[in-house]
Amino acid sequence: MKKITSSLILTFLTTCLMGQSIIEGKFQDSKNAPLQFVDIEILTKDSVFVQNAITNNNGYFNISIPEKGEYIFLAEQFGNIIFSKNLELTNNINLGLINITSNEIDLKEVVINSKKPLIEQKIDRMVFNVSNSISASNGDGLSAIKATPGIIVSNEGIKVIGKGSIGVLINDRYQKMSGDDLLNYLKSIPASNIKSIEVITSPPAKYDAEGDSGLINIVLKESIQNQWNNTIRSSYTQGKYASYSIGNIFTYNKNKLNFQFGFDTEQGYVGKKDNTDIQYSDVRWKDELVTKKQEKSYNIDLKSTYTLSKSSNIGAQYKFGYANPNSPDKTNSIITDYNQAIISTIHTNGTEYKNNRFHSMGLFLDTKLDTIGRKISINLDYYTNDNDKNRPFSTNQFNGNTSDITNSLNALTNSNQKINIYTANIDFDHPLSWGNLSYGAKFSYVNNKSYSDYYDIDNQLHDLSKSDSFDYKENINALYVSFRKPWSEKWTSQIGLRLENTNTKGSSESISNINKKEYTKLFPTFYTMYKPNKKNSLILSYSKRISRPAYWELNPFRWYIDSYSYVEGNPFLQPSFTNNIDFKYNYKNKLITTISYSHKNDGSAQIQLLDDQTKNRIYTRDNFYKQQTLTISETFVLSNKFWTSYNTLTGLYSNSEYKYFLPTVYEIQNGWSLIFNSNNSFKISKSFNGELNFSYQSAMKYLMYYIKPQFNVGAGFSYNLLNDNLQITANIFDIFKKSASDIYLQTGEIKSKVRTYQDNQNIRIGLRYNFGNKKIKTIQTKTGNKEELERL
Repeated sequence: MKKITSSLILTFLTTCLMGQSIIEGKFQDSKNAPLQFVDIEILTKDSVFVQNAITNNNGYFNISIPEKGEYIFLAEQFGNIIFSKNLELTNNINLGLINITSNEIDLKEVVINSKKPLIEQKIDRMVFNVSNSISASNGDGLSAIKATPGIIVSNEGIKVIGKGSIGVLINDRYQKMSGDDLLNYLKSIPASNIKSIEVITSPPAKYDAEGDSGLINIVLKESIQNQWNNTIRSSYTQGKYASYSIGNIFTYNKNKLNFQFGFDTEQGYVGKKDNTDIQYSDVRWKDELVTKKQEKSYNIDLKSTYTLSKSSNIGAQYKFGYANPNSPDKTNSIITDYNQAIISTIHTNGTEYKNNRFHSMGLFLDTKLDTIGRKISINLDYYTNDNDKNRPFSTNQFNGNTSDITNSLNALTNSNQKINIYTANIDFDHPLSWGNLSYGAKFSYVNNKSYSDYYDIDNQLHDLSKSDSFDYKENINALYVSFRKPWSEKWTSQIGLRLENTNTKGSSESISNINKKEYTKLFPTFYTMYKPNKKNSLILSYSKRISRPAYWELNPFRWYIDSYSYVEGNPFLQPSFTNNIDFKYNYKNKLITTISYSHKNDGSAQIQLLDDQTKNRIYTRDNFYKQQTLTISETFVLSNKFWTSYNTLTGLYSNSEYKYFLPTVYEIQNGWSLIFNSNNSFKISKSFNGELNFSYQSAMKYLMYYIKPQFNVGAGFSYNLLNDNLQITANIFDIFKKSASDIYLQTGEIKSKVRTYQDNQNIRIGLRYNFGNKKIKTIQTKTGNKEELERL
């Protein structure tokens, strides 16, 4: 029996080995020196990932391919594709000596007719190719992020499932905005201009340490060499209310000059409804807040790059945004006793008027120092924002269910915030014979001035007790160093260290206090990858992160909602620190298992303070908890010629502890929850594609909140015409209207429930038309690869 078994095993192994083909070769530069750290990727003719490898110290590579057929061979070094070739595997292939020069990249044989897969898993990041998703590519930057697997967008900001907040970069440049300013800015970016979204859960030391659980990097599309191109896009969305957007991007790229001009506007309304049910000791208070939120914005984007020489590029960018929406709201409150008898009703009507303007300017210089990859990058950026906001409101309280007014108030809250942000950073890439070294420095300075006034219109009184001015300054100086080394064909490691020195100063008239902080922290990063064979890889990573309070969170102003409730910031908020450990197993990019653990100290969040006697409600923020989180997720990919399905199942366990008095005020919520996401795309014909997406979140326990289950189903299609220059798309979101958020909270003996629904059920129709001229007369240059790279 043992002999039969051994024979069967030997026969099986021999068959497998006979079916494999070997691709090998060696890379060297113009001086015949071996090229190390060249990343090799093998793709199918449909651009689906198959295998990868890294050249060793001698520039040699060897890759086993399990099946014969047609493949694409790609070689990349330090972020640049340096070689590509179409291959037809019938036997082993030896590509021999591949010579790479600094000014010539021969990709003429490359013909890639298909798109990249929707999701790609790399060593330190997950890449979501936006253009391959109908729902993501048909909207703006914010809708594209919402469609990214593993990401949640809410009023609290952008988060990774099972983790905390995440920082946002655009083309590797950190966006200093937060809250509504950041969300509005992302909405100004057309999704059709986004190439991919990278989710980096363990960022290298090069990046800011800001963000509990990593970064999102939005990679914008590059223009094609020696042509001009224009893209017109529009979309119409119909939910409870209608809205539309129109945008245009013009790109000109000839010889050494690359210029781009973009314009975008969004107009219309979005509905939102908040239902609150608070059970005080003697009465039950129910609110229904209906908001008709206006979308009214205009954005301009100008950028240009110029090639100074074969090794240097210089560029500039200017962005301008203006928004002046007027959003009316209406709140109806019913106060009853526990016998359902109406004690009183309250009606509040208000309108929020905004006038927001921002300017953003940047300069950059990239210079290659030699042919082995040494490079220096310098960036200078300036951002300014002027935000006016005021809200007049009137409140009338009635006796019982009658029209007898017992109390009334007419008031106005008015505020202004001006922010100026200056940043400068310098980065060096320094390949060595024994590894790849990078290092650099960054300086940033923030000046935030704001004020808030409260007016009692009935009594013509400027209430100074409810008014304030706030001045906040912040300076962060950072140094970093990072080193990466492939120890062998199976082992690769990277280690980094970032030092950040932070100085802040905040002053408020209302509390007559100047609050100064100064701290210096180290933020280590580490990851190591082990590839026992071509199909399997294991990655272990660690990072320490910081989450600084947003500027509006530090502002002590009171923003009054009605005569009983207001929102205020906390100038004494401290940063929170999180340690993240991630383990990832990847099988052929088809099955990805991730186990993550994070530990947060000095966590801050919104807390609700309820007064059982006066019935006043105060919403503020504080550092009040530490938290441990464990997530286990499984991503699996199913595909055939006509259907591709990306699915992620995540189990989340959250365990929190309060720091001080809160255990007697809030009942802590710890436990497991389950999250499932499925993105399915269908190739119906050459020009017609469809998709069906589904997400589900089980009941969730987080801090003091219990959140009921919710799910969302959406579908869409795209149709291409006129040689793919015209694209028509249509999507329906939240088909069953089950994405509302139901949150339960107990404050002492007071129980409350909040249900929020923001018009997620809607239909969106989009059009995009491209035209241009590919025959600009140019000086002959040795580029030759730009069109091919653009199609990857």
